[in-house]
Amino acid sequence: MRSRIVRRAFQWDDTTEFRAIWQGITLPIQGQSLDNGCWANSTKSGSFTLSILSVLSQLNRSGHTRLVPPSTLKSNLKENIVNKLYSVGGLKLELPIIVGAGVCKVPEQVLAYQGAPIGAVAPGSFTMSFRDKNAGAINMWPERAENEQDLMYVNNSWGMPNCGIDDAVTRFNALDAGFTMPLILNFAGFTPKEFGAGYRKVISIPRAVAYECNLGCPNTTELSGGITMSYDLAGIEATLDSLGEAWVPYGQKIWLKFSPFHHPAHYYLLEQIAELINHFNSFGTPLVEAVVAINTLPNVSIQYGGKPLIDAGGGYGGLSGKMLKPLALENVRRWRKALRPETDVIGMGGITNGRDVIDFLKEGAAAVGLTSYPTLLGGAKGMEQLLLESEDLQDYLSSTQGA
Repeated sequence: MRSRIVRRAFQWDDTTEFRAIWQGITLPIQGQSLDNGCWANSTKSGSFTLSILSVLSQLNRSGHTRLVPPSTLKSNLKENIVNKLYSVGGLKLELPIIVGAGVCKVPEQVLAYQGAPIGAVAPGSFTMSFRDKNAGAINMWPERAENEQDLMYVNNSWGMPNCGIDDAVTRFNALDAGFTMPLILNFAGFTPKEFGAGYRKVISIPRAVAYECNLGCPNTTELSGGITMSYDLAGIEATLDSLGEAWVPYGQKIWLKFSPFHHPAHYYLLEQIAELINHFNSFGTPLVEAVVAINTLPNVSIQYGGKPLIDAGGGYGGLSGKMLKPLALENVRRWRKALRPETDVIGMGGITNGRDVIDFLKEGAAAVGLTSYPTLLGGAKGMEQLLLESEDLQDYLSSTQGA
């Protein structure tokens, strides 16, 4: 028997053309069926989701993809919110709200956010080469959410599945010309030199207005002695050297995304990293325009009855969700204090409503990013509801000065 998830996700239209409805995107799949091996018949939504990602890749190459963006509700926002720009990481964005990396794992998914009341989308992470997902039936828990309380804690071990940066560049540049949402392209290098090499590739995507370096993914530790780059001061210095060499001819905006720092030794390391960034930013035009804090808390296993709730990655994955908010706010405070004033901080971690957004902005974040929320609770429509259903957030944004 097909799973309830599969039955809800797929439907036939009047022309018997098979369609997949996923995160606000309508995907016609000509000549395909559930039984031809394009998708898994598993009842696990993790397997189901990656099957859809593979279909997106196939459709892009076959030219069959027609993408239907969500309805825009910007006209319902207060006039003094939409008629100003916000200065974020060297950019001017329409709103200080970003769909964070991990939501749009393939280039075509960004099209779902055209017209949504957000400032930018951060697709990725992308790597130098193609990566498959981690082995296992359940890569994320919970597999779906009904309300924000379901996002109290989220555990994932996807393994950074992506098409590889060369394929991504081609596909981003082939997107419909009407797509205008700014992209903060997230790249994960396995060595410092890879971050510079990735930068040189990303600059060929006109829609990519900034390059976000993922320094906080445990999947990249295999060439660094098992140390996540966020906690490797020498590795960060070498990465900044590599980025500086690549950046000089082009000046594309660079953001750095970090894992959480969560004890006194970590906080001392954060201050050392901030001093390093301040040094690289002290020679005229800054090299690093923004620090993004925080990525998931790495290497956590959530268990019930002694059994992990995910089975990919040996049951260990990144922890996100509402419970990370206090830690994320502490990291935003410390980064804001340690960095030069012109280097922005982007706050992430545990944001599920308008009040959360306000809390991060009041702590000095120039903008916020959300990943678990749009992934599990509504996609582009969820991002609309986040802003439209919070009078407090609209009032707060109305009262702030634009760029």
